[in-house]
Amino acid sequence: MAKYIIRFWIFFFSCLLFAWTFFYGIANWNLLGELPSTQQLENPKFYQASEIYSSDGALIGTYYTENRINVEYKEIPVNLVKALIATEDKRYHNHSGIDFRGLGRAVAGIFTGGKGGASTITQQLAKMLFTERRSGNKLKAIKQKLKEWVMAVRLERLYTKEEIITMYFNQYDFFYSAVGVYNASRVYFGKNLNDLTIEECATLVAMFKSPVGYNPIKNPKRSTGRRNTVMALMRNAGYITTTEYDSLKAVPLKVVKRDISEGNEYAAYFREHIRGFMKKWAKENNYNLYTDGLKIYTSIDSKMQREAEKAMTRHLQKELQPAFEKEWRRRKNGPFDFQTDSKEEEAKSLKRILYNGMRRSERYQTVYYRKKYLLNAYEDYKKIKKPYDMQLDSLEKYKGALHEKEFDLKLLKRKDTLKYFEEILIDKYQEEFDDLLSEYEHYQDEVSDLKEDLEEAYGEYQELLKPFDDSMKVVFNKKVKMKVFSWEKGRTVTKTMTPLDSIFYHKKFLRGGLLSVDATTGYVKAWVGGINHKHFKYDHIKAKRQVGSTFKPFIYAAAIEHGMDPSSVIMNKEITFYKGEYGIPETWTPVNSGAKNLEYELITLKTGLAKSINWVAAGLTKKMGVYTAIEFARRFGIEGRLEPVPSICLGTADVSLWEMVSAYTAFPNKGERFEPITLLRIEDKNGKVLYESQPKKYKVLSESTASQMMDIMEGNTTRFDDNGKTIQGTGYRLRTGKPYGGYPAKVKISGKTGTTQSSSDGWYMGIANNIVTGVWVGCEDRSAHFRNGALGQGANMALPIWGYYMQKFVE
Repeated sequence: MAKYIIRFWIFFFSCLLFAWTFFYGIANWNLLGELPSTQQLENPKFYQASEIYSSDGALIGTYYTENRINVEYKEIPVNLVKALIATEDKRYHNHSGIDFRGLGRAVAGIFTGGKGGASTITQQLAKMLFTERRSGNKLKAIKQKLKEWVMAVRLERLYTKEEIITMYFNQYDFFYSAVGVYNASRVYFGKNLNDLTIEECATLVAMFKSPVGYNPIKNPKRSTGRRNTVMALMRNAGYITTTEYDSLKAVPLKVVKRDISEGNEYAAYFREHIRGFMKKWAKENNYNLYTDGLKIYTSIDSKMQREAEKAMTRHLQKELQPAFEKEWRRRKNGPFDFQTDSKEEEAKSLKRILYNGMRRSERYQTVYYRKKYLLNAYEDYKKIKKPYDMQLDSLEKYKGALHEKEFDLKLLKRKDTLKYFEEILIDKYQEEFDDLLSEYEHYQDEVSDLKEDLEEAYGEYQELLKPFDDSMKVVFNKKVKMKVFSWEKGRTVTKTMTPLDSIFYHKKFLRGGLLSVDATTGYVKAWVGGINHKHFKYDHIKAKRQVGSTFKPFIYAAAIEHGMDPSSVIMNKEITFYKGEYGIPETWTPVNSGAKNLEYELITLKTGLAKSINWVAAGLTKKMGVYTAIEFARRFGIEGRLEPVPSICLGTADVSLWEMVSAYTAFPNKGERFEPITLLRIEDKNGKVLYESQPKKYKVLSESTASQMMDIMEGNTTRFDDNGKTIQGTGYRLRTGKPYGGYPAKVKISGKTGTTQSSSDGWYMGIANNIVTGVWVGCEDRSAHFRNGALGQGANMALPIWGYYMQKFVE
């Protein structure tokens, strides 16, 4: 008997020695292949999404490879931890990574083809972090399981039980772009993690068995059954009472599929704007935007952003687009108006627009960028075009300076008698004119030479492009099933049409842009770049469009700086600029679109802007000069091309919403203009500040002029002038009972409407409570527009959006 006992103990200790040697060999000699190093175990590779936050602390989006937002143990609900332990590893706190009581079931599972069972939470974490997908080969499966055991033990030595559970919850992929329990709670329940109920915690834990098989969205019935099983295990473990269990299992499954992916529409244009900056910043500072868990704090106010998007949708979907479609109903090429009686010319113009749209489409571009021979030819063309454009810009500048100097000379020479200093001035101006003319002629020669080379390179490119272009036209004229935009619920419908027809279809939709900035800080509070980012990627915030009468405040500000005031009187009479003035080829006399009852009367500056009278703006420009108008526009931050022609006073220049809103911040901010700020700071995942924005502020006007301009622009929304005379400004409907109106007189609103030629663009620039908001509405192509001037004016196209938006933010 003693001999058998001795043999038993020898066998027992031999087994222990063998097991120790075997596991030591796996861990240190890589008997089953390479295992993660201690450094890798201490720093497991988590791809963490970078988060974008609003100024009021709301998460407005993420950039990610895996959409994961990590949480700390203290942020995880107690019931979620209890549900996990009760279901996945009830002896979690009593083992060091391996549950030896469950080893038999685990080994049996490998050989029987079952799930294996008895994997501890730590083993499951090791599998998620470091091992490949479970092999169907039995020997390989055993090898994988053994490696997981070793890694589980090592993880238990390196981390506390709380840290292991935290990593587990952060690592698990719940589907629908929800990696980690933080995002899972948002996707499935639309809640913050700490607001989850017991049954919701059980629903998430149920998914650990299979995120697809027990998914509450895909398989609600199976999910409910598994949820109740999890709660039964919680009851058995003493975490909830039988009464609680009986009550909770009867609760119906309630989920909300909330889209938190990069493709969701909330603040989509703004997030793309931030992405553009962040990609460049991350590259320059050695960070990865998509994996490093950066925290990006922005100026956006989440409530104002939502109201801005709702306002855009409400007006365009419910009011303006239906009116637009009704006006063009039963007209073959509507809403395009090419202002020609020739049907042949009209057809050619439409075809040109559609094929240009084809070339800009994603479908076309995807194929185009695979053709290296086309890309190389285009690069050769660009090498010549860049210096050509630079020389052309210089030529335009000298041309403008020449016209200005020529105009000054003509003014002096018109006098019958000249004083001595004026004669000297003429000689000086003539000398400067001759120098400018010499430089102008030099640039003319440069441009002429480059133009020949440019035309040759462009011809070679077009010769290669044409066969490709023709082949794509064939593709674009074949009918296919496709998803297109619709104002119906979901914003997407499936139709069968040719890709070319889809371009025509999409061009019929009115687009819009809204930018809202706090004038006292420069912080952008709302940014709506379009009606739907999924279908219309182009952001209208930085797009340049003709601004119409919203340009007039710059003319009026110049007049105030030159000694006038809101009550200054000017004769509202016809103004003419003659052929040759500022180089114009024909005599030009602007017409008034309204206020006929005030023609040839003395009116105040305030009334002139309130009624947006063209003769007044033209008269001020005639008096001060076109170059003064341009100089003031430059002061306000308008950087694009401003042609030195008289019609600039009516807003013929193309300017972006970004520039216009920035310019208008000078009025409520005592003459100081802010460059709009969108990004406040960037932090790493540990909270270290990596970047902070610095405001850029520019002195534009005196405080007195800015105050007087605010007073003048208040006339836009008033019915009577300061003398009690009825004028009814172009923005007065904000004071009426319209759905977007109802603003009481005590709410001060300074604003300006803008309408461009043929009603292609509608604008409204409004200021209330120091918030400057610009709204633009129009079609993608300027030849698509309202036919009716009343419908196509800025007061009808853009102002209602401002009205809907600001209703909740005025005092």
